[in-house]
Amino acid sequence: MRILLTLCAICVSGAATAAGFDRYNTELPEYGLNEGPDGVYLTRQKGRWGESGGEQLWRYDETGVAHKPAFARHDKNESDFWFNANSNTAYFISDRAGDNDDSDGDIWRVHWRQDQWLEPTRLPAPVKSKANEYSPVIGPDGALYFASVREGGAGQGDIYRAEETDAGEWRVEALGANINSEHGEWNLGFTPDGERLIFEASGRPGNISVPGDLYLSRRVGNGWSDAVPLSRLNTRGSELMPRSMADGSMVFARSNEGDADLVRAHDDDFDTLPPTLAAVARSAGEVVLIDPATLKVRKRIAVGKGPHDIASSEDGHMAVVPLYGIFPKPHDEPIAPSALKWTLEPSAGFAVVDLITSDVKTFPLNDCPRPHGAATTAQANRAWITCEEAGEIREVDPRSGTTLRAFKTAKGVHKVMLLPGATMLAASNTDTGEAYLIDLKDGAVTSLKTGKGAEALAASSDGSTLYVANSFDKTVCAIDVETLQVTNCHPSGGTFPIALAADEAAGNLWVLRNASSDLAAMSLETGEITDVITLPSRPLGLALNAGDRSLYVTLPRRNEVLRINADTGEIENTSTVVMEGDDLDLIPAVAFDAPPDT
Repeated sequence: MRILLTLCAICVSGAATAAGFDRYNTELPEYGLNEGPDGVYLTRQKGRWGESGGEQLWRYDETGVAHKPAFARHDKNESDFWFNANSNTAYFISDRAGDNDDSDGDIWRVHWRQDQWLEPTRLPAPVKSKANEYSPVIGPDGALYFASVREGGAGQGDIYRAEETDAGEWRVEALGANINSEHGEWNLGFTPDGERLIFEASGRPGNISVPGDLYLSRRVGNGWSDAVPLSRLNTRGSELMPRSMADGSMVFARSNEGDADLVRAHDDDFDTLPPTLAAVARSAGEVVLIDPATLKVRKRIAVGKGPHDIASSEDGHMAVVPLYGIFPKPHDEPIAPSALKWTLEPSAGFAVVDLITSDVKTFPLNDCPRPHGAATTAQANRAWITCEEAGEIREVDPRSGTTLRAFKTAKGVHKVMLLPGATMLAASNTDTGEAYLIDLKDGAVTSLKTGKGAEALAASSDGSTLYVANSFDKTVCAIDVETLQVTNCHPSGGTFPIALAADEAAGNLWVLRNASSDLAAMSLETGEITDVITLPSRPLGLALNAGDRSLYVTLPRRNEVLRINADTGEIENTSTVVMEGDDLDLIPAVAFDAPPDT
């Protein structure tokens, strides 16, 4: 966002490129490139990024020569030009009004008629406010969308939708909590199909850059889905002002030290996966992407030997998959547990998978012969992998494969998850019966005894409570994350609890009990087992879509994935699609109203 002056000095190059913008990019910051009826328009600051000194609009003709737009005033601060070809009307921000009460940036409208611009007019209240407005664009529904820092918003800046009546009056409403947050939302645009809203958000816990990352939301009926960060495009600089071009690409600005330049992205850079179920197939060495409604396979991606776990970015671009190297011998038909034979091969480290393009990169993990569990940030700019035999949790950069830190635990460290809030890591240890809470700011590791075979992890939506299933003790324990204390432990009611999912809407903790071949609902309040769903075979992986009340379970001996109605317990769909399925992730996680299972 432009009103924040904080700026990272080092920016990492992303998939987008500045190629083709030499005529527009200068030593001063540029952003907001948009195609108008008489050339290409952009905003250029008068000073360096973070120092500004004002903004001006410029028009470039087809020969690349820059002009002051006919309607613009360079003695005023003016920016954010956007042209609507359907109505031959442009919108921009200007402080030209000059009134004591209205000297902030307001939205102005100017019509293009008979190959010339008419006189601009300022949009009235309630579009106009006593605060700054930003980034006016016409959405696919014909309404005006813009950002503002006006009073009454959810956070530092919010995105609004405005409609003009036949009488020339305006109605303005803020977009919902799936877009606006307690932080800042700004500088928006739409993809050419109108199905995706992209905007800049600042201050969110999942950001790579505090000043501003790009987020995307999909159209859902008359509203918008929860927004996910665009992991392929965001860097340690600010990304802002996305604009769709006639050729289908998207142009946005990226800051770099004292400058900001225009860069171009293409479809696979700013695309996201639709809501998808991702499963690891241990014996096939695959990540299998599955339609969560039909359980049909969307894609299979070979990743390496013996994957047991997967952790993905919220937009579904990147997934981190440790390659454990131990897996059951492949079998196409159902097999009894007693007939199972295991294959042991050296680990190949971990794979980083682009789930959209299917590209796979494999990185070694030195002195980590058995990497098992994985967790990642919302944008997969950091990931954590458990090294079972070495007794460590490695923090890695998935883009380079570089190990950043190592947290010493004990041999047997198994599962790992990033708690909501992104400042605390949790892990379990099947050998020592411990759970670990790791402060990511100072690296402090707290060990808590929970029970023999501590394995499965889940957390409350606010990250205040961690749940741990102890497979050998047949118990489930709750840990207060703030006080770092085990608050209670309850019997699981079955044998070998191996996976958990917190279902706060129903007041339950789902407990997958492997040796009992069932799925139990445990009351979050009392620890009482309130329901048991019998399964046709021993289960392993578990995920919950709280939004549509669906549970997903892998049955490795049968190579099956089940979809279960969380309210009725009915098995609604079965599909034989994953050979020796283990962990499941719901991608994008926010589309399912629940964090992914670990």
